[in-house]
Amino acid sequence: MTGTAKQPVLRVVDGAYRAGVDDLAIEAQIRITSEAGHGVELLATPLDLEDLSIGHAICEGWLRPSVELPFVERSEVDGTVVLHLSGASWTTPLPHRSILPSCGGCGLTLDPPSSGTFLPPANRVEPGDVEGWVLRLQDKQPLFSTTGGTHAAALVTEDGFIVREDIGRHSAVDKVIGAWGHSSSRSSARCLMVSGRCGWDVMAKAVRSGVRQVIALGAVSAQAAELARHEGMLVVGFAAGHRPQYLGSWSS
Repeated sequence: MTGTAKQPVLRVVDGAYRAGVDDLAIEAQIRITSEAGHGVELLATPLDLEDLSIGHAICEGWLRPSVELPFVERSEVDGTVVLHLSGASWTTPLPHRSILPSCGGCGLTLDPPSSGTFLPPANRVEPGDVEGWVLRLQDKQPLFSTTGGTHAAALVTEDGFIVREDIGRHSAVDKVIGAWGHSSSRSSARCLMVSGRCGWDVMAKAVRSGVRQVIALGAVSAQAAELARHEGMLVVGFAAGHRPQYLGSWSS
């Protein structure tokens, strides 16, 4: 599978409609399951799906902290990509969920989630760091450049800058956390960056994975800010603008 599909479109040229073709981002049906009985169905861009499955298991609290991450077995059933996870230490499964691209928190309460320790924290974010990271993230979004219809998430670590894209902002976060899990170093994480707004669902994923600092190019919701303060985390909103917001704690 690819992340885009060419579709017929109409454009207005010199006041008249003209037929053309454009690249649109794909939404594919994805099912992630585990040997312990966890299960979720979501719509996602069908790229980096092993990263998606591992990251989702970390960010949703399926896994107990361990050096070993699960194996991923991929198959396809009636057009749905199935990613089955096995060979890890699991938490008790929650009810099966269906997640739409726009909201990774569907079906959940807004109670503070259990804190995770998968990603070791690093030095705190300083204001002088943010502008360069924002420009770097904006330069590493090929799907968005092609379609204008995807989100991106980046993980700034002590020795790298990892970026993943998806039609859903929450799935982009899952993918970048999973990519960190697949990396050879698994170095300390300075921050998680998201190309859009930071809602409660994105902040909850940061809490469960162990990330202590989040930077959003868009707005921060009130519930995300409250969760950051509850957890002693830092979240930066409107980071791409001239007046970014710094909410929460400055502790590393």
